[in-house]
Amino acid sequence: MLHKLQTQLVVSHALPLIVLSIILYPVILYLLETRYSIDNLRYEMEQQGNLILELGKNDVTGWNDLKSAERMIDRVRPYLRSRVMILDKDGVLLASSLPSDDNRKGKVIHAGVVLDAMEGHTAWDVDYNSFMQARIVDVARPISDPAGGVIGVLRFSHDVTEIEQSIIPLRTTVIIAFGIGLATALAVGLFFAQSLSLPLQRLKAAVTALAPGSVQASPLPEHGPDEVRTIATSYNQLLRHLRKMEAERRQLLANIVHELGTPLGAVKAATQALQRGAINDLQFAQDLVVGINSQIDQLSLLVDDLSLLGETEIREPVIRREWIDLKALVVVKCSAYQPLIADKRITLIYHLPDEPLSIYADEIRVAQILANLIQNAFKYTPSNGQIDISVEKDNQGTKSFAVLRVKDTGPGIAADEQEAIFQIQYRSPRQRHIKQGMGIGLAVAHRLSEAHGGTLAVTSELGAGATFTLRLPI
Repeated sequence: MLHKLQTQLVVSHALPLIVLSIILYPVILYLLETRYSIDNLRYEMEQQGNLILELGKNDVTGWNDLKSAERMIDRVRPYLRSRVMILDKDGVLLASSLPSDDNRKGKVIHAGVVLDAMEGHTAWDVDYNSFMQARIVDVARPISDPAGGVIGVLRFSHDVTEIEQSIIPLRTTVIIAFGIGLATALAVGLFFAQSLSLPLQRLKAAVTALAPGSVQASPLPEHGPDEVRTIATSYNQLLRHLRKMEAERRQLLANIVHELGTPLGAVKAATQALQRGAINDLQFAQDLVVGINSQIDQLSLLVDDLSLLGETEIREPVIRREWIDLKALVVVKCSAYQPLIADKRITLIYHLPDEPLSIYADEIRVAQILANLIQNAFKYTPSNGQIDISVEKDNQGTKSFAVLRVKDTGPGIAADEQEAIFQIQYRSPRQRHIKQGMGIGLAVAHRLSEAHGGTLAVTSELGAGATFTLRLPI
């Protein structure tokens, strides 16, 4: 039961008060008895003693004569609430206000307070009296002559039972006060426990409802203690992120289906044409084979992009460096796209250095970056347009970079979109009419350039084409 947070909070509020009640209850009663009731009783007994002294100040025989002592007791008996004893200087009982003490007259009273009083000190004690068989308050004060010598002792004894009876209402009051405090603590603890456990229960239900592939759970209300609000806010942010990821996943799936359908349809049509006799026309057959090869290259690039996308979502891509000729790699990649570019009547212009440009990089990854940049330029460059590809070396102090630029004559990219195009599945709202592409090629190229310690950036204006600049450290 204590494993529940609500129970722990209630116990944490109530337990300290219970412990304090157990400790404070006897302490309070002790203080009430000793510091209030008994002190008041002592004061009252001292006043009675003063009364007796006032009555006997002119009759010194009352402190050493039995009959005189009894007369003194009889005179003050109506004003007494305690047992009063008059003893001589040797502690012998001369008179007592209780008839039960008559058989002790003439005998020495052996009590600690009496012995102290015989030495000239007023003394008091709370103890059990063997004769009265009860707890008593015992006070003894010395009676002195004008010269300061002790001539007798006044002893007062009072049953504590009367005090305890007077404290009973106070005990009841204390118990009620502690009970009210305990009930209040339980109510406050239950309130705070509910205020904390209910949001956590809602969070548990929401997380449970958030099954894999399902993002239909409702957002949590963001109220309550700061920590609970923080958890609710984090959950809501996670829910929004999951919904966004789910939307991107569905869009990516739709794009993959579309991207696979186009080349597969073209390959299917080419093979059917060959089966129907086009193989007998050598030139036509060669064109079909080139087209098939081009579509297979498109499929290979798509598979490579998807594979790398999955890899980079988990960890940094693995780069296996070796010395490669960037100039030669550009020529090879452009040659692979030459049939598609020529078919669209796009002019491809090279600006390459005379000498090879060697860089220490991963050839497969760099080839993938080139393929995506060329594919992007091909996709957005209209018929009769132009693509310029240049390669050069740039020295900056002690560092050298290989710089590749791919410039097209497409519609251009707005300034506010030039950062976003490197995000996964981002496609410009202005270019929705272009159906090709899944919006991952530039994102993959950007990640690969950073993995090489390089950069990939774009400069563009609407209506003036775009230039993608790849910088890789040599």
